[in-house]
Amino acid sequence: MPKSADQSSPTPQPQQLQFSLTDEADVTFTGLAADYGINFVDEGYMPVNMKTLSGGPLHVPGGLDGVYLHYTGVGEQYVDGANGTINYTGLTYDLVGYKGKISFVHDSSGAVVITGQPKQTFEIAHGGMDSGKLVLDGTGVGGTVNVSVLIGNQQVGTMDIAVHHGLNEIGPLFNNPYDPTMQTGLTLEQGQVTATFYPKVA
Repeated sequence: MPKSADQSSPTPQPQQLQFSLTDEADVTFTGLAADYGINFVDEGYMPVNMKTLSGGPLHVPGGLDGVYLHYTGVGEQYVDGANGTINYTGLTYDLVGYKGKISFVHDSSGAVVITGQPKQTFEIAHGGMDSGKLVLDGTGVGGTVNVSVLIGNQQVGTMDIAVHHGLNEIGPLFNNPYDPTMQTGLTLEQGQVTATFYPKVA
C-alpha cells in the first residue's frame, strides 16, 4: 500500500557495537588525598577479543592481528574495611591495532609491559573522560565508566566500559625501598570487561 505524503520511514538508528576485553594494569599510590583517601595513577592495557569486534561500526582496518586499549587514569581511592570507592578525576586512552604477535605481562615492579615485536601499530580511536567511579566490595572491584570516542579531532561517539576484577585478580605491590612492608600500589589481572560503543547521532 503506497504511503501518503505525510508518512515517512523511521530514521535508521546508528549501530551499536559491544566487544569484550581483559585488563592488565598497574595502580601506583602517589600520596594522601583529602579525607584520608589515597591518590593514585592507573596505567593498563586491555587486549580486545577480536572475535567480538568484527562486523561493527568502528571500521577496524583489515589484516590486523590484534587490538588493545592503552589507558592512563588518575584519581582518589577511599577504603573502609572491605568496601571503598575509586574516583577517577581524569583518564585518557588510545585504541590501537597492530600486526605481529605480542603479549602483556607484569614485570618485577608490577608495571605492565608489552613483550614481542609488533610489526606495525595503528591508532583506531582515542578519547577520555573527566570523571568516573568504581566500587570496591567483598567480591572485588568494578563499575562502569563512560568515555568519549574520537577519530582524529572528530568525536564519533561514546563508549561505556564495564569492568570487574575478582579478589583473586588483585595483588598488592611493595616497591618502597626504605620500607618493604609499605604497600605502594596494586596489580590488576584479567578481569571481565565489556565495552559498548554508541555512535554519535547525526
